[in-house]
Amino acid sequence: MKISYVFIVLAVTAMMIACLAGSASATVMAIDSVITSGDTLESITVGSTTYSVLTSPTSITDNSSTLDVIHKDATAPADLAAAIGDFDLGNGSLNASYEAQFGGALADDSLIFLFNNDSSPRPGDSATVYAIDENGNQLGADSGTINFRDFWDAEAETTMPELVGSTSYHRTTGGSSTTGLSRVLVGVAFTLTDLGLDGLGATGIEISTSTVDTQAVGLAAVPEPSSVVLALGGFLALGVIAACRKRR
Repeated sequence: MKISYVFIVLAVTAMMIACLAGSASATVMAIDSVITSGDTLESITVGSTTYSVLTSPTSITDNSSTLDVIHKDATAPADLAAAIGDFDLGNGSLNASYEAQFGGALADDSLIFLFNNDSSPRPGDSATVYAIDENGNQLGADSGTINFRDFWDAEAETTMPELVGSTSYHRTTGGSSTTGLSRVLVGVAFTLTDLGLDGLGATGIEISTSTVDTQAVGLAAVPEPSSVVLALGGFLALGVIAACRKRR
């Protein structure tokens, strides 16, 4: 009978985990909303799930020929890493290609998010994405594409969710600054699997683009079964065991 009790506990736990795992996203998705503290990003919401455990890149390598950045304050970020490598949404970039490393192995289901600043919530920007190893080498010949045009419909008059509304920025290109650049913020979340990429050996991503204006890039932890749900499952299993004992 003891074996039966153990089997019941394992079965209930497995069913809960399978149910939760089945709710994971299978495609690139638009980010629906964000929570910020001032200009600092604190969480993102995709669909019905809010991700509050965010990880910024450990390093950013600028592959663009000219540093082109935007900034709310008068002082421009010193480099691309300072512009997009943390979660300060007061800074961003324009048309930058780069490599973002995350300091460890990426799983196929590691959730990556990318914020894009644009003149409207109907961007036509696109980027090619590669999985890279710790030395910045592309893994295989495969690449994925993120096309922001896929997330809105002019005919239906839909737009991407505005994560931050119209904001005025300074723009600094090659050391020369201008003012009055108005941008809104939109974003997407995806996994390597969503883009058809093999994540074996991947520690980062390479973004190749001439149109996407990255404001922030990072990782959001894939939700694990909560301790509350597991505790409820445990109580349910104990209830089943107690019922079985009463029948004996």
